[in-house]
Amino acid sequence: SSDAWAVGVAGTVLRWTGRDWAFVSGTSVHLSGVWGSGPEDVWIVGEGGTALHWDGHDLAPTATGTTRNLFDVWGSGARDVWAVGPQGTALHWDGQRWSSTETPADVDLTAVWSASPRQAWAVGWNAGTGIILRWDGMRWSQAPSPIPPGRSLFGVRGTSARNVWAVGARGTILRWNGASWS
Repeated sequence: SSDAWAVGVAGTVLRWTGRDWAFVSGTSVHLSGVWGSGPEDVWIVGEGGTALHWDGHDLAPTATGTTRNLFDVWGSGARDVWAVGPQGTALHWDGQRWSSTETPADVDLTAVWSASPRQAWAVGWNAGTGIILRWDGMRWSQAPSPIPPGRSLFGVRGTSARNVWAVGARGTILRWNGASWS
């Protein structure tokens, strides 16, 4: 690909131009997540509620309304972007602004993935046990899952609404098939 991104500590933002890595910076805080719908719409999140947006020319901060760390960001399009963090933090970008959404528990959310504005998944843990939350277009709810006690979840990604994977501690791998997690 001619456009890829990497983020990290102390505000590190690197952009692959197709020939080399270019340093792009908009902050000095630790960054933990990056996602884009295209080369002119890239989101970066991190420490202290930081959200940076690349419009194809400039990397600029956007107000999130939180000071909590943001661990991951993902969207289904330029007007449907999610960012998650500790204590049930789930923020949604609608193309104009970030807004906070209520989650069903005070959980640490570590990753998010969305297939559409009506289906998103967030994973994390509560008291050391993994948790999966599902967005249905209106609200977050806890999804039933076969997560063994003591196994936190750290990542979630998919290729379609019927093929979503969650991964976590001690080799935990779960798959959503469109009807249930196994």
